[in-house]
Amino acid sequence: MKKRLIFVLVIFTLLCYLTSCSFGKKEISSNDVESETNGSSDVLNKDEDKSWSLVAPMSTGRVNPGVAVYDNKIYIFGGSINRQEETNTVEVYDPGSDKWTLKANMLSASCYGAAPIGDLIYIIGKTVQIYDPKTDKWIERKHNVSITNNCGVAAANGKIYVIGGNDGNAFKVLEYNPESDIWTEKAKMKSSKRCYGIVSTGNLIYTVGGSNPEGNKEISDIEEYNPEKDIWTHLADMEIPRSDIAISVINRKIYITGGYQISGQTSLVEQYDMVSKQWETLKSMDECRGFHKAVALNGKLYVIGGTDLLAEPFNSIEVLDIK
Repeated sequence: MKKRLIFVLVIFTLLCYLTSCSFGKKEISSNDVESETNGSSDVLNKDEDKSWSLVAPMSTGRVNPGVAVYDNKIYIFGGSINRQEETNTVEVYDPGSDKWTLKANMLSASCYGAAPIGDLIYIIGKTVQIYDPKTDKWIERKHNVSITNNCGVAAANGKIYVIGGNDGNAFKVLEYNPESDIWTEKAKMKSSKRCYGIVSTGNLIYTVGGSNPEGNKEISDIEEYNPEKDIWTHLADMEIPRSDIAISVINRKIYITGGYQISGQTSLVEQYDMVSKQWETLKSMDECRGFHKAVALNGKLYVIGGTDLLAEPFNSIEVLDIK
């Protein structure tokens, strides 16, 4: 009887040990890996309690659409709906009602980017298409400058800037004056790039990441362009170079979402504080996205469309409340 009791106690102790080892294991998340590998005092990894949420989806999936904010609504222009076909459809999202409304189609499906100035939204592509949200009407202007796909489009000081792109345009910066309908070449970027993120705020323009002109190497740098002085300044570098990202700015912080890195597509979200010069890794998006767009509206970050690893266009919108 005594031997049997000892045997039972030994088995029980062994089971407890094995069980504690199993339950004591920690599942390693992407944030844990980044915390261990960053190795820089300038990088903070923030375990946000805020989560991404979904709002009403677009009527169709879109890759690289033009996006602009006007009158507290988000306007979506064109983009690709599959690998070959571009669309000229336009829809607008009202966050107050969580509803989409179709608007008048663009005059052509060519859209490299959208830029709001005053009460008009300018679509830069093979032509300049000008949309009036108040009347839901379009007009079109021809141009004879070299603008290619995978460039960036942003507005500052009442002018529109078309930056980088494919072929020989990777360094090029063009300024468009809507009042005079004149294009002017400006100071080149410090690094040639395509498929990068672009945003304007406070009459300055920021470009983030991207790839080299050949498309076989991701870029990590953040550059600031001052249109008034026509000067480019290198600000910082991302820890992980990425291309095909989407960025936006809220309260002097640049939010960098998704894209492609050397290991493949990612849902990674980083925040760069332009005041403190520090990085934070935020909660990842629910989906890995590339060739998507991002805008800020009323303290919220909206990530729009894009594609997954299977090149399927997303119609979904992910939202992160920064407030």
